[in-house]
Amino acid sequence: MSSEYIEIQDEDIIEELTVEDCYEVVARERHLALRVAAVEGGEIDSQTDLDLGLAFREMGLLDLAVARFRKALHRGGRRVYCHMMIGLCYLDGGRVAEGIRELKDGLYLEEVTGREEVGLLYELGEAYRSLGEQSEALYYYRRVSRMAPSFRDVQRRMSDLSPTRIASVRPERSDLTPLFCPVPSLLAG
Repeated sequence: MSSEYIEIQDEDIIEELTVEDCYEVVARERHLALRVAAVEGGEIDSQTDLDLGLAFREMGLLDLAVARFRKALHRGGRRVYCHMMIGLCYLDGGRVAEGIRELKDGLYLEEVTGREEVGLLYELGEAYRSLGEQSEALYYYRRVSRMAPSFRDVQRRMSDLSPTRIASVRPERSDLTPLFCPVPSLLAG
């Protein structure tokens, strides 16, 4: 097997590297290590897949992260958590409908704990809020509030989306000129 490492001795080249370049190098090295482990008969467990998924997500390598979370999911490791992380990766990548589907898949698993349920519900609220679907977002935030009133910023989110606050942003009807205004002299005749 040939070495895929490059020794960089020129400091000017090092200064030109971006953070993304460094992340890509780390991702390639981890991916290579996984291939080496597989060739050598090493067993990759679901926790390794979860760890790699988290690392890839932090690096913005969302497709690689989703692939790792899916592998962990199929290995039977922490299914609710896998669905949540896949959903969050999709949301991070702007694939909101897919993210919502994954979050709901996690929510409806039998083994979901109360803590996981609260997290999934909150993220569903966030997803619907990002779509501008205020009533759906408010529905999920209210469910979170009933289960864990001090969870993150759920109280503020609910007050931002409350129907009275939304109505207060709209102009009052009295501020508008009426469309039909009868003139008394025309009606008298």
